[in-house]
Amino acid sequence: MLQSVGFDVRVLTTDADGIKDKCIPKPGWSSFGKTEVYYSRCWGFSKPSFLGRFFFAPRMILQLVRLLPEIDLLQVNGIWIFTTLISSRAALFFGKPYVLNTHGSIYPWALKHKALKKRVWLALFERYTLRRASGIQCSSEVERRLVEDSFPGLPAFVIPNAISSVPLRADGKKFRSSVGLQETIPLVLFLGRIHVVKGLDLLLDAAAEVIREVPEAVFAIVGNADGNYDVQIREKITQAGLERQILLPGPVRGNEKWDALMAADVFALPSQQENFGISAAEAMACGIPIVTSSAVGIAEDIAEAAAGLVVERTAMDFSRGIIELLRNADLRKRMGDAGKKLAAEKYNPDIVARLLTRKYCEIVDEHLGSPPSWISGSTCSAVGRFRRPS
Repeated sequence: MLQSVGFDVRVLTTDADGIKDKCIPKPGWSSFGKTEVYYSRCWGFSKPSFLGRFFFAPRMILQLVRLLPEIDLLQVNGIWIFTTLISSRAALFFGKPYVLNTHGSIYPWALKHKALKKRVWLALFERYTLRRASGIQCSSEVERRLVEDSFPGLPAFVIPNAISSVPLRADGKKFRSSVGLQETIPLVLFLGRIHVVKGLDLLLDAAAEVIREVPEAVFAIVGNADGNYDVQIREKITQAGLERQILLPGPVRGNEKWDALMAADVFALPSQQENFGISAAEAMACGIPIVTSSAVGIAEDIAEAAAGLVVERTAMDFSRGIIELLRNADLRKRMGDAGKKLAAEKYNPDIVARLLTRKYCEIVDEHLGSPPSWISGSTCSAVGRFRRPS
């Protein structure tokens, strides 16, 4: 995305990929299209354990020392991790500005998770990391306000997440066929991690009420299980006697994700917190109306564009919103069309790239006092050197 507007990008990351080992290349440099990516081997607890995740990536330090003298700006992603600590300190050592994206990690719910570890890390390292950043990248106004309330004075700014174009081959009939649903069955979809933060307990309570009012409705909860939380969800569905109307078909990948989105009549996102809500944005790109709450970052966009219903985060309010949409095809169509327009105008990769480019240039300009004479208004670099567009 960034190369298209003149970036020369290098990416440094690790093989700390959770519970999967086979999807990460061997340590060293790899090429993905026009982007060069360096994978550093982790040492310590890089996978989920009873101690949490404490890991180190020594070879990343060597790559930072090699690359930082050449770059103009460093983009750092995530907090509470070794890579953020060493990259931010290295950037300061070499006198380079860095932009930090916390990815929602300072939301109240996130701070309560492993709270002691985070309080200690914040006091020792992360407060300084936040204060010395040249910019704090947020993906929504909700997240920006939270950052500024939690850490007054931080230079927070908003760049929405970009979403891919809907594949021409995306076909809702394929997903419906895979789960045994006829085309006429009303389908309410959730797509995301099966995790406690996603508010699925609330969605199940709402689903029970919806099914009482719209008996033919079916809910599909689609995504990867996080730990054993899916077991709890299945038990609750069984206890309610709704196994035939609340489906857990598992994860979807590639075009299967878009097939699932295209199959839905309504998309529900009841998360306790979302700094953005990428699955809701993708659903809008497919023309699916949304039911969500103000806890989701893009809820304000959804409400302003009339692309869905933003309700109180209760089972009763979610059920009312879903029922209203299921019973009104014209309303679903209007909101679906509004969501398509919103996604195309605000979350398009080219538009997001231009916004990010402009902000990077402002930061580098301020850091240098004046930009190099050959930098245009749309040429900037994250990890890598400025390069004049060809």
